[in-house]
Amino acid sequence: MCGIGGLLRLDQGIKDEHIRLIEQLKHRGPDGNNFYLDEEQNIALVHSRLSIIDLKGGLQPMSNTSKRKWITYNGELYNFQSIKEELKRDGYAFSTSSDTEVILAAYEKWGKDCVCKFRGMFAFCILDYDKRELFLARDHFGIKPLYYYLDNKVFAFSSELYGLTDIGLHLSYNFRAIDSYLGLQYIPGTETAYSETKKIGPAQSLSISFDLKNIREETYWEFNYSQSLTLSKDEWMERVEAALEDSVQAHLVSDVPYGAFLSGGIDSTLIATYMTKVLRRPIKTFTIGFEDNDYSETKYALQVAKQLGTEHYCEIIKPDALEILPSLVKHYGEPFGDSSAIPTYYVSKLAREHVPMVLSGDGSDEAFLGYQTYPKWNSFNQYQNVSNFKRPFHPFLSMILPVRYPPRNSYQGWIEINRYMPYSLRRELWKGDLQKYAVWNNPEFDSLFARMNDQGIVRQAQYADLKTYLPNDILTKVDRASMMHGLEVRTPFVDMEIWKLISGMPVDINLDVRNGSGKKILKNLLRKLYPEDFVSRPKQGFSIPLTDWLSIPKMKQRMQSLHDSNSGLLDFFNRSAIKKVVEGKNGKYSWLLLILDEWLKLCKEKRK
Repeated sequence: MCGIGGLLRLDQGIKDEHIRLIEQLKHRGPDGNNFYLDEEQNIALVHSRLSIIDLKGGLQPMSNTSKRKWITYNGELYNFQSIKEELKRDGYAFSTSSDTEVILAAYEKWGKDCVCKFRGMFAFCILDYDKRELFLARDHFGIKPLYYYLDNKVFAFSSELYGLTDIGLHLSYNFRAIDSYLGLQYIPGTETAYSETKKIGPAQSLSISFDLKNIREETYWEFNYSQSLTLSKDEWMERVEAALEDSVQAHLVSDVPYGAFLSGGIDSTLIATYMTKVLRRPIKTFTIGFEDNDYSETKYALQVAKQLGTEHYCEIIKPDALEILPSLVKHYGEPFGDSSAIPTYYVSKLAREHVPMVLSGDGSDEAFLGYQTYPKWNSFNQYQNVSNFKRPFHPFLSMILPVRYPPRNSYQGWIEINRYMPYSLRRELWKGDLQKYAVWNNPEFDSLFARMNDQGIVRQAQYADLKTYLPNDILTKVDRASMMHGLEVRTPFVDMEIWKLISGMPVDINLDVRNGSGKKILKNLLRKLYPEDFVSRPKQGFSIPLTDWLSIPKMKQRMQSLHDSNSGLLDFFNRSAIKKVVEGKNGKYSWLLLILDEWLKLCKEKRK
C-alpha cells in the first residue's frame, strides 16, 4: 500500500510543491519516497511506498522502457500474475516481479480498458506522453482513495485530501457537503468539504489533457443484479463457502508477513477461519476492546483465537484514546463522523507492531445484508403497503421513524432510517442565508434508488449502501486509520467474485424476516464450527461508548468550548443551536459538531 500524488501546472513552474506533497503522504509509505519531475511540461508524480510485493523491485514512479509512460500507483492486484502471463504470450517482457509493471504494460496493450481486467484494490495515475494526457482510475468498489483539484491553471491529485491543502491551492468551504456530513456522518458521492476538490468515484476514471482543456470522466464498471438463481440452501452454502475461500486465498498474495483483524463477530471470524484453512498454519490476530462490556467483544475474539490456535494480541482502550482526535481529523482531510475510526486506529496500531498487512471482514454487511436497517426497511415497506394504513402512528414504526412518514419505497424513507442529525436541527444550526444548504434529502440517493426500481426494496437499499456508505464511510474509515500506521488492510468480502455471486442471490437467502436479522447464510457457515450462542448473539458492531467518553471532565470541557467565542463553528452556526446540541442527550450529534470544529481549527491553522 502506498501514497500517490501529482501536479500539472500551467501558471508557473513546479517549485517545491511535489516535495511538500510527499511529506504529507509519508505515513502511507514508510519504505521509501520518490518522485518524477518534468520541468519542461511542469508535471510531477510522487510516490511513498509500503513494500508488500517485490520488496527490492517495483520502485515508483515507474516508466515503461521507452520512458513515454510513467505510473504512480497505490494498491494490490490479486490477479496480476495471470494478466502478466497473458501479456508475456503477446511478447511483453518484465524486469520486476511487481504488479505495478503489469498495470503499465496492461495500459500499453488495452489502453483505458485495462481497468476492466483488474481484480483488486487500486488507485493510480499514468502519465502518457504519446496522448499528452494523464489517466487516473480507482478500483471497482472504491477501496483505495483518490482526490483531485482542478482550476484553469492547475490540476493536482493525492491519496489523501489533506495532501492537497499544503501546496498553495485556493480552497473554499463546500457548505452543501458539510450539511451532508451532518446528516449522514460522511460526505457521499464525489463531493468533498472543499468546493474545488473532488473524489474520483468507485469504478471511475478521469482523463485530462496537458493543456487542461479536455477532461473526460467515465464509469468503467457498474454492478447489476442478474436473475436470481434457483438453488437449494445447501447449494448456496457451497457456493458462498467456495467463493469466500477463493477470495481469502487471492487476498493472501504477499511477500511479507500478515495477520487478521478479529473482533469476534461473524465477519472477522469467518475471515480468520478461512485464512487458517488456506494457510494450514496458525495466524496472528488482533483485537481491540473496551472496559465497558456492552461495547466489547473481546471474549468472543479470544474464543475464536483459541479454537483456531492463533497468535492473539488484544488491547483495551480507554477514554483517553480520544487524545488522537486532532491527528485523526487531519488524516481524514474533511469532516468524518464515524466514531469507530477510533478503535480502527488502535487495532491498526497494534497490528502494525507485528505485521505490515492484515485481512479484515469489512464489507460483509453490505454484501450479505447484515445491517439492522435492512429488515427495518423491509418491515416498514410491508406495513406501508397495507391498504388500510391511515394513522400517522404505529408502535413498531415509532421505534424507527418519526411521525412523518415518507412515501412507500422512496429513498426519502431510507434516508430517514439511516440519517444522523435530522433536517430540522441542521436547519436550526445554520446561520441566516446558510440555512439554504440544509436539505431534507440527498439527490444522489434518489438516482440510486431509481436505477434499481425494479429490484425490490431491499436490493435498492443494498445498492445504495454499495455506492455510498461502503466507499465513503466503511472503506474510507479503514484506509485512513490503517495507513496512519503504514498498515495495509485487505477486504476479501469487497471482491469482484463475491459480488458476482451476490448479483444472483435471492434476498431471503440472507434476510430472516421472522427475527429481523440478516447474514443468514454466513451464520449457517459459522454453525459448522462454532456453538449456537456464539452465532446467534445480537449484532454488536465496532462502536465506542461515545456518551460515556464525552462525559469525562476533560471532554465535557472540550464540548462546552464548541459554543464559546473562539469556536470556529460560530462562523456558520447559531450559538443557541450549538448549545442545544451540546447539552442534549444525543451524543452522536455532539460528536459530529466536535469533529467539524476540529476540522475547522485545522483549516484555520493552514491559512495562517
